[in-house]
Amino acid sequence: MCSSDLWKERLLTQSMQVASAMEAKAHVRVKARLQKDVACTAIEIGMIDLGLRFADAIQDWRRGEAMAIAAKAFAQKGDRARAEACIARAVQVASETQGAKQEQLNIEIARAMAALGHVEQARQFGARATQEMTGSVEAELVAQVPMDELDRQCEA
Repeated sequence: MCSSDLWKERLLTQSMQVASAMEAKAHVRVKARLQKDVACTAIEIGMIDLGLRFADAIQDWRRGEAMAIAAKAFAQKGDRARAEACIARAVQVASETQGAKQEQLNIEIARAMAALGHVEQARQFGARATQEMTGSVEAELVAQVPMDELDRQCEA
C-alpha cells in the first residue's frame, strides 16, 4: 500500500470509529447512516475491501445497501465473483427488511445486477420498488449497452 493510501485508510478508520462510538440506543439510525457513509466513501475511492469491512459493522438495512454498492464497484472492476458474493449478502439483508427501506435496498441490488449485465434480474428487483425509484435501474442498464448498439437499442 502506498503512503497516500495509508493516510486515507487511517482517516477512514478513524471516521468509522467515531461513527461507531455513538450510543446505539439513542441514535440507531444516525449511527447506521454515518457508518454507511464511511463504508461507501471507502468503496467510492477504490478501497472496496475496507468498505466491506466497515459495512459488516452496520446493524441495519444500510449494511445491505453498502454491500450492493460494493457489488457495483466490483462489477465495474471486472471482478464478477466478488460482485456476485456482495449481491448475495445484500439480498439476504433485503429479505430481512420491510417497507420503503427494502424498496431502496432492492433498487441498489438491481443497479448492481445491471452493472453485471443481469438485465432480467435487475428488472425483477427494480420492480419490487415504486415506479419512481426504477429510473436509476434503467439508467444503469442503458449505461451497460455498448456504443455500437445504442442506436438499435433506442429504436427498440
